[in-house]
Amino acid sequence: MPIAKRTSLNDTEIKRMAEWVYATALKEDEALRFSGRLETIGPHGENVNADALADILRDCQQQFAAGDVSFAEQRAQNALASFDITLDQSCPAYHKLCIESAKAFLNALDDIGLRYVGAVIETPRQPVSKALDGHGEGGTLQEALEGWKKHRARPKRTVDEFSRSVDMFIQLHGNMPVTAIKKGHALEYRKALQDVPRHRTGDLLRATLPAQAAWGREHPEEPKDHCRHDQQATWRCAVHLHLGQRQRACAR
Repeated sequence: MPIAKRTSLNDTEIKRMAEWVYATALKEDEALRFSGRLETIGPHGENVNADALADILRDCQQQFAAGDVSFAEQRAQNALASFDITLDQSCPAYHKLCIESAKAFLNALDDIGLRYVGAVIETPRQPVSKALDGHGEGGTLQEALEGWKKHRARPKRTVDEFSRSVDMFIQLHGNMPVTAIKKGHALEYRKALQDVPRHRTGDLLRATLPAQAAWGREHPEEPKDHCRHDQQATWRCAVHLHLGQRQRACAR
C-alpha cells in the first residue's frame, strides 16, 4: 500500500523543522571545524573558508531576494525525512516549509561566519520528531483518547464523536502532549471550525480541518453554520480537557 502523503503542516511542525535545518547546519560546521580538516589560512594569509562562506552566503541571499528558495529545498526535504513526514510537494505547506528552511539556513550561515572571527556560537540540540508527537509527561492526546476508550464501554456514536474531535484537533495542532494544550489551542481550534463552510463536497469533504478552514476563509461568501460550529467547538474543547483530566488521573 502506498504511503499517504500529507497536504498540510501546522505552524509548530514548520517551526520545529526550520529549527532542525538551522541546528543541522551548525552541527555540520562544528564537526568539520573540530575534525582537523578545516584549513582556514591560504598562501597569502587570507581566511580561505571564511571567504568561501561569504560567497555562499551572498549567492543564497541574492536567490532569496529574488524569491528563489531552491538552495534550501534539499534541507527542507531532509527535515521532513527526519520527522518521518511524507508531504505532497505541490501543496502550499511545502513551499512555506522551504521558505522557513531558507531563512533558517541563512541565519545559520550568518552565525557560522561569526565563528570565523572568534565568536562562540553554540550548536543547538536538533529537534526530533518525538518533540512533535509530544511523548512527554502525561502522554499525547491520541494516547489519552486510547486510554479513555479502554476505561469503560461507551456507545459507538460517542466514541466516534470523540475520536473525530481528537483527529481534527491533531490535524490542526499535531499530536500534542495533553499537559501542553492551552486555552489558545482550543480557541484556534474553535476559530478553524467556524471557518469551515456548511456545504462541502468532493475533495473538500475529505480534506483536513486546516484545509477546509483555509478554503472557507478564501470564500467568505459561502455560508458558515456559526451557531452549530460554536456549539461543537465548545463541546470539543471540553472533550480535550476531560481527556487531559482522565490522563492525569490515570497517571497518579
